[in-house]
Amino acid sequence: MYAWKSQTTWNRYRERASAIFKYAEKHRLIPYGSNPFLVGRVREFVEFEQEVPSRRIPPSKQRELFAACDAVWGDSKRFPHQAEIMRDRLQVLFGTSIRTGEMLAIQREHCSIVTEEGVETPKLFAVKGGARVMVRVCVPPQATKGGKRTGKGFTRYVVAAGAVEVFRRKMKQFERRPKAFLFGTDKGAQVASFKKAAIELFERVGLKFGRGRGEYRIHDARHETISALSQSPDFNDAQVKKFTGIKADRTLARYRHLENMDVAVMAANVLDDRSAAQEAETVLAPFIQKGWSIEQRAKFVKAARAMAEATGKPLAEAAAIVLAELDQSNGTKRRRRG
Repeated sequence: MYAWKSQTTWNRYRERASAIFKYAEKHRLIPYGSNPFLVGRVREFVEFEQEVPSRRIPPSKQRELFAACDAVWGDSKRFPHQAEIMRDRLQVLFGTSIRTGEMLAIQREHCSIVTEEGVETPKLFAVKGGARVMVRVCVPPQATKGGKRTGKGFTRYVVAAGAVEVFRRKMKQFERRPKAFLFGTDKGAQVASFKKAAIELFERVGLKFGRGRGEYRIHDARHETISALSQSPDFNDAQVKKFTGIKADRTLARYRHLENMDVAVMAANVLDDRSAAQEAETVLAPFIQKGWSIEQRAKFVKAARAMAEATGKPLAEAAAIVLAELDQSNGTKRRRRG
């Protein structure tokens, strides 16, 4: 039996073969019931345990890859710009989840700074650590491999600090050359791939390059970014798909590789927060007024816990402070109405 690299690979080929047989049955080219690729008939081929590679490149290895760019090409006289070019490519791949082919198709005319509506002033977005501009990348269908087949281009927003810095620098470098490729050569010429350079980098940091078990490739940067977003409690699946351009849940599941320990830590945080909230509600029961709605009760519990954490006082004392402030605020509102 062929050793499939992943179960999704087998399922994808099975579905395509099954569709051909279904078409033949529908048009009476073959007798009904002749489809050998129905799920029930091929179950014995897919129900076996497989070791699917995780496709995760952790931040520690990412830093090693960035450092390896200088180690490999920093003193190169033949390729003096290669270290910066490869570092910029990696920064964008890990910071945007964009595909390699899509990145290499980006030209200067496809990129723009997101501006305030109706004006040319760059819009500043509030993020952790301050405010930041964002870059919009709109690549037309004819410039992408998939677009020639589907008729669809792609739009991506570059938001990570490192990736935004790379795009702004590249956009400034090729300001007067709208047809220049940002991630091609140092002169703006297009390149088909950089697999050879990627292999050299990966081997430098101890990652075996390839598609099999225990092997890695440059496309795994997309797997890593999507997995990191999926593990964040601030992102749901719909938001991950919107940011990465993924359409189907099945595709998202193929890209997402959740580590057991990371999921366990997330579960522990959620369950601990729930237990803490239940204990807080028990302690705060004497302070909760009967006429309050469920939303008001939840806000009071949250405010009391925040007060206790900020002041270091017991939860009951913090609740008394919050309740006093609430009564004072309500009294002020009544006097204004009167």
